[in-house]
Amino acid sequence: AMALALMFISIAAISMCLGLMRWPSIHWVLAEAYAQAQQQADTASMHSIAALFDGLNLYLGNYIGEFLGESCLAAFFLISGYCLSNESRFPKWLGIGSMLFAVLFMLGAFRNVCSSVQIIADINNLLLPVWMIVLGSGLIWFLPVQHFFSFPLVTRTQLFWQE
Repeated sequence: AMALALMFISIAAISMCLGLMRWPSIHWVLAEAYAQAQQQADTASMHSIAALFDGLNLYLGNYIGEFLGESCLAAFFLISGYCLSNESRFPKWLGIGSMLFAVLFMLGAFRNVCSSVQIIADINNLLLPVWMIVLGSGLIWFLPVQHFFSFPLVTRTQLFWQE
């Protein structure tokens, strides 16, 4: 199940990066072209550039970056919570909390489709960093110490010279 969670979090990371990377790349170029068209009073070019800007913003920002990215992040929290709740080393509340947050986060991802869930998205913006700190701290706190040192240590010599 965690392999599936890894796939979802990878898709979430890539899609959120695509959504954010549009600003210093394609949108920057479009803004420069728009400013140049504005100086030349070329309204036809300004309308074309604005339409392209809006289309790319909707596609890369709303659909890919926000909806796909946040939906996959919610799926990651859901699967991780399920696995945590079935793992005896961790308390049940950690897994249940992750699953509850995943449901809330998934609902908030629909804010561009249904404006009535905007309040949930606003709450999610506050809860996401808090929950990530709680989840990360919980994973560290409740994992027995011997698990940190159960991996074989590889020295630099062993890494480069097969002994």
